[in-house]
Amino acid sequence: MSSNNDYTATNEVNGLMLLVIAQDLPDMSILRLAGRIVHGDGSTALLNAVMSRQRKQPIVLDLAEVDTVDAHGLGLLAFLYKWARDNGIDFKIANAQAHVRDVLALTKLDSVLEVCSLNDLETVEAGFWKRGAVRGSGSIRPVDG
Repeated sequence: MSSNNDYTATNEVNGLMLLVIAQDLPDMSILRLAGRIVHGDGSTALLNAVMSRQRKQPIVLDLAEVDTVDAHGLGLLAFLYKWARDNGIDFKIANAQAHVRDVLALTKLDSVLEVCSLNDLETVEAGFWKRGAVRGSGSIRPVDG
């Protein structure tokens, strides 16, 4: 059974929005983001969405619909990665658009954060990421066992 929680916040600085849709699956939590990860209230929505996960299972941030990440957003991603790691939770960035991947590479955050495409992710078993069985699906889904 999965549950969905939506976290939405308006960025007071420039009126932009960050939408976070949380989907808790049996083996992972997927947070689908849309908008901009920038300084403002939107970053609070993302912080709350990640830190409110009830189970210690892997967290995947799906950035397919994120068009901008500023310095504050990069710092937030690094903070969330460290928080997850300190709490024994696997943390991945998935499906980032090319220009967002470029920013992660330019700042060398791609060497700290695990950045992958949704097509690379298969499932999570016993806290470890496995690759290969579900190819070309274009989505994250648990493999029924």
